[in-house]
Amino acid sequence: VWCYTGPGSPGMRQFSRKHDIILWYSKGDGWTFNADVVRVPHKKLNTNRAGAMIPDAMTGQVRDQYLARGKVPETWWTKFSPVGRIASERIGYPTQKPLSLLERIIKASSNNGDVVLDPFCGCGTTVVAAAKLNRRFVGIDISHFAIDIVRERRLKNKTIPVRGFPVDISGAEMLAREAPFEFEKWAVTRIPGMVPNKLQVGDGGIDGRGTIHGDGSLVLAQVKGGRSALGQVRDFRHVLDRESAACGVFATMYPVTSRKMKAEAKGAGYFEVGANRYPKAQFWSIVDYFQDRLPVLPPLADPYTGKAMEYDMFAH
Repeated sequence: VWCYTGPGSPGMRQFSRKHDIILWYSKGDGWTFNADVVRVPHKKLNTNRAGAMIPDAMTGQVRDQYLARGKVPETWWTKFSPVGRIASERIGYPTQKPLSLLERIIKASSNNGDVVLDPFCGCGTTVVAAAKLNRRFVGIDISHFAIDIVRERRLKNKTIPVRGFPVDISGAEMLAREAPFEFEKWAVTRIPGMVPNKLQVGDGGIDGRGTIHGDGSLVLAQVKGGRSALGQVRDFRHVLDRESAACGVFATMYPVTSRKMKAEAKGAGYFEVGANRYPKAQFWSIVDYFQDRLPVLPPLADPYTGKAMEYDMFAH
């Protein structure tokens, strides 16, 4: 059990639940448990500042070697602070765990070169710990945004092979055919700072949302994996007006070539952020994405931390 403290609520009607249960299973009668790598000092151990054993004042003898080795921790752990208190690690992901917590689990239950599996890896603390400890790893998550965090922020200096994730236009086309809703989510999260809409049926013409860093103005996205038409662009403009959005991105598989559709988007006008002017409605395609071009937008806020996204929106 990982026990920790944190702010409570004045309206609590029960004890504050500040613990996580760590489940440990073994297939068969054998398992790995590396006791020596997770030992902690005995509280009664008498050492000097350098960590050297101090002889007993009465006998002149050093305490026995068992005490010197330290002890295997209990099944309740209190030394790991929630990641919200560790500024160097915090990226704002809602369920992020401290790296040291996962390191203890991995050290105790695996050896160098073993494979560590996290089937719900989220922002990737488990795979980061596994990589640091020279383990191989497999991370799985339903969120494309979570996978992006792992690849582009947490393990950005490593080449991480990814499956189930389009790497070219043919892969994007296949995803759009076989899983349209998943394609919408994936396409939206190609724009740094945008997140998929929670509703995918009856979504009111909104597939993704983001906010402009600094003023919080709304940015909307609509995704079309197949053909798009003039009426859809006109409807998207109405959505932008209805939601009082600063701007919107109409995302398609291939670049829009229709003059009428382009004129309809241009007719939405422009908006200003500081000294910069941006189109209120613009087209952007998955082809653009694979050619390293992003929509022309002001910096968007990270959906988890509220900070400006690290990506350079003006370099594309």
